[in-house]
Amino acid sequence: MKLRISHQILQLDQDRRHNDLRQFACWVANQTKPNLAVHRDLVHMISEDVAKGRDAEKTCRLIHDSFSDVAIAAGAVGLRHAPKSASSFLACYACSNAAPGFAAQNAVDWAIRWHLAATESLDSTAFEELILDKLRSIG
Repeated sequence: MKLRISHQILQLDQDRRHNDLRQFACWVANQTKPNLAVHRDLVHMISEDVAKGRDAEKTCRLIHDSFSDVAIAAGAVGLRHAPKSASSFLACYACSNAAPGFAAQNAVDWAIRWHLAATESLDSTAFEELILDKLRSIG
């Protein structure tokens, strides 16, 4: 399933559908139900730029630079002690990647990790289907 998701993202990236990929990454991050307003806000800022036809590059760079230390801490410490919250934040942070294809792929990867932690399960098939359905609706 993850391979099909990656293939769809790659296809959109090759078709230069960068705004669609950026919006998709934000949608995926929102599926993790970010519990801190600041995490929701950073996704909203990017999504709003794209929706209004503005170039999100400046916003993404600002967010990426401002939250890089938090992302390092989330990866180094948070994933061990609070995997659900850390994975949610990292899905949100992924949206700020300068390359929309990588933003989308990384948001998916972290969202799947969030789903596994949130459901305390080893199966993310239904969640991955939801993601793939969303991608299909774009493409």
